[in-house]
Amino acid sequence: MNGQSEDGVATALDLKVAEEIKVVLRVRPLNERETNPAFIKPSVGLRSWKVLEAHNSITQTSSDGVPLPDKALGRTIFTYDKVFGEESKTSEVYEYAARDIVENAVKGRNGSIFAYGQTSSGKTHTMQGSSSISASKSEGFVHMVARDLFHQIAKTQDREFEINVSVIEVYNEEVRDLLKNSKNSLLKIFEDPKRGVFVKAEKKKAASLSKLLAILSMGEKSRIVAKTALNKRSSRSHLIFCIMIDSSPPMDSRRSPAEDTLTQHSVFNLIDLAGSESVKHRSQHTNEIRKKEGGNINKSLLTLSRVITALGQPSKSQSIRHIGYRDSKLTRVLQPSLSGNAKLAFICCATTSGLYVEETKSTLQFAQRIKHVKTAPKINFSQNKNEIIKRLTEELEETKECLKQSEKKVNTLVDENEQLRLKINKISAERDRAIDKVEIYARSKKRQENLTKMKENVGQATGEMMALNDANEDLKEQVGFLSTIVDKLQGNKTGDEIESYINGMPANIRTDSQKSGIVSAITQPSSYGSHIDDDYFEKSSHLSDGMLSEAPSRAQSSATSLLSQEKELDFLVSSPNVISEYG
Repeated sequence: MNGQSEDGVATALDLKVAEEIKVVLRVRPLNERETNPAFIKPSVGLRSWKVLEAHNSITQTSSDGVPLPDKALGRTIFTYDKVFGEESKTSEVYEYAARDIVENAVKGRNGSIFAYGQTSSGKTHTMQGSSSISASKSEGFVHMVARDLFHQIAKTQDREFEINVSVIEVYNEEVRDLLKNSKNSLLKIFEDPKRGVFVKAEKKKAASLSKLLAILSMGEKSRIVAKTALNKRSSRSHLIFCIMIDSSPPMDSRRSPAEDTLTQHSVFNLIDLAGSESVKHRSQHTNEIRKKEGGNINKSLLTLSRVITALGQPSKSQSIRHIGYRDSKLTRVLQPSLSGNAKLAFICCATTSGLYVEETKSTLQFAQRIKHVKTAPKINFSQNKNEIIKRLTEELEETKECLKQSEKKVNTLVDENEQLRLKINKISAERDRAIDKVEIYARSKKRQENLTKMKENVGQATGEMMALNDANEDLKEQVGFLSTIVDKLQGNKTGDEIESYINGMPANIRTDSQKSGIVSAITQPSSYGSHIDDDYFEKSSHLSDGMLSEAPSRAQSSATSLLSQEKELDFLVSSPNVISEYG
């Protein structure tokens, strides 16, 4: 619980002007016991104290609520920095008493907040809410301090922070570490010229708000509590939450080697003191354990009161006055916070009930004495070489570990990249094969279409060839008959002989004109030869001898034309490609 700088370097940032401790009084509402008519004394009444919030004061009253004069029973009115009545909220008390101490702790100044009062006065409720830290339905100082701490750190961009937490308790004049799982949790108190007074308590690093609250909750759950006549869950020890804050400039922003040593170190304590107990309020069935606990609690609180009184008295000589820090383990552990280099605030909790007039008055008198104590908090710098080496070593180890993790990640990424490359190659090969199959299919389909078309063309060409063959045969037959006619005509056959021959020609040889006789049919052949109609032969008796004399030459010309057509048909029949082209 070191609250002094290890090598306290005086700087211009030190607070040369002493400041008073902030003292706040919080009055809780009356509980069931205090409002039970069976316990109310008629001579005292329901309430013995009245809060004057407008004047930040509290005054003792008679049974009918009239303020008592100071001369009646000594001092009966007390004034503090701030007085909060029964309807006040914990957040209001925190805003006034604690927020600025948290902000200064982030800047390097030590700070401590005490909760003081008789048992069942509301100290633990103020510190950690309606129940335990983790299960509390309403927030206490612990939650608000943790949230503000990380909020201030987030706002401070020019420094790097490290938060460590310890939780200890002082129980029956023994200091116990509440973060140690082992049974051997007792701690010794050490003193060093540089470090001052400290204990070697377990430290746990808190890198986030949730982690900090989890550590504080873990320590709080190990605190010793028990049921008493005044409280179902009474704290039987003094609990100290210790938050150590170290900060330094970022490595990449340091302008000189000297700045490597500018580590600020501050300690912020939340101290929930056990409540003082009056023997007259103990149950008749209180066992020896509870009696011993109550005796040690009262002893340590009495020592704290004496230390506060001594600190508040001005020194009459230049010699160092004696302050009894060693008279109690509580004051010994709190010596760094009480000795001056810290911003302090006391939340004194009390009740206005007529059942606890003297206990409340004792609390008010203690709070009054605190106002005489002055402190001079300063920013604490550390220039201890061992600490610097330790910090740099830790940073080096962290960097090595980060490097190892990075290498693992890189190797993992390389493996994943290789697997992806293989998958891509496989997919590319499959794609190429698919493209080839598509192209083969397309070519096959095209060939199939071409083949079908060719079959159609061949069928058509075959039909045409057959037709041409038939036409060719017809032509040959016509040519043969025509040649015979020519021969007969050249042999000076008579008309009757020629007509008789023509009548013997096949029926498929017809003439396409009915205006002339057989000579006209011979001289005007069709595309595939002359077609001589039977009607012409019936009219052949009308032919003149002149016409018959010209018939041989005309028949010769018609035969020549038919022979030319026959050759053309022979060429077409013998050349299917030509037929396909024209088809």
